[in-house]
Amino acid sequence: VEKGATGKGGNLTINTDRLRIFNGGQVSASTFGNGDAGNLTVTAKNIELSGTSADKKIGSSLSAVSANPFNAGFLSVNTDFLNVGDGAQISVSSIDRLGGAGNLEIKANSIFLDKGGSLRAEVNTGDRGNIKSDSSYIQLGRDSQITTNAIGKASGGNVTIVSNNLVLLENSLI
Repeated sequence: VEKGATGKGGNLTINTDRLRIFNGGQVSASTFGNGDAGNLTVTAKNIELSGTSADKKIGSSLSAVSANPFNAGFLSVNTDFLNVGDGAQISVSSIDRLGGAGNLEIKANSIFLDKGGSLRAEVNTGDRGNIKSDSSYIQLGRDSQITTNAIGKASGGNVTIVSNNLVLLENSLI
């Protein structure tokens, strides 16, 4: 939804063999107007996010965001291989303290977060802003993280990880 506009944002669905987002590139379902944001669904065999813009201010991202008192959409990723690194992130958030964040769900055979790559959820109200990851193998390395931040009266911000192998290296955290 465009700033100042009224109405619910549309959904964005991407189906591809390979999705690569580099150097501050962004794919987002977001709202800045008066209405809930749409959902973002990505299905690909291989997904890679890496790097920041030339001025280092914008990281490459997949996101569902609300910047108003309305709810952000949900973000769903389904892939064989997910690689997020060099300051890139996959996130759901609500910038306004009245809107709720969406939930982030990732299903992958393998997930690699490296060099500051992150999965993030920030919620200011309600029971959303949760991260659920289902993967055979998850590895976090070199300052990478899976984090949630629930502010105020929010009851969301839960992290659920289902994995056969979970490896954290070199200052990484959940």
